[in-house]
Amino acid sequence: MESNGGGKRKHPDRTPDTFITFLARLRAVYDVPYRPFESFARIFAKATGTATVSCTSIFRRIRKIVLELPIPVEGPWTVQ
Repeated sequence: MESNGGGKRKHPDRTPDTFITFLARLRAVYDVPYRPFESFARIFAKATGTATVSCTSIFRRIRKIVLELPIPVEGPWTVQ
């Protein structure tokens, strides 16, 4: 286990980052609350054999995602 700097130990993230990114995209497109994601994550964990994740952990991990937006080289928009 890793230390978080405060002397306490934290559990490593066992849920794949790609799954969290998928949930973040669902949240952005459909404005789904975090609570239903916990149920969805339980179903995912049962199907794949991974650990379950709480809605609080989902919230925190989505907030840590760094977005990389592609900037069009050519097109009708200009970047100033």
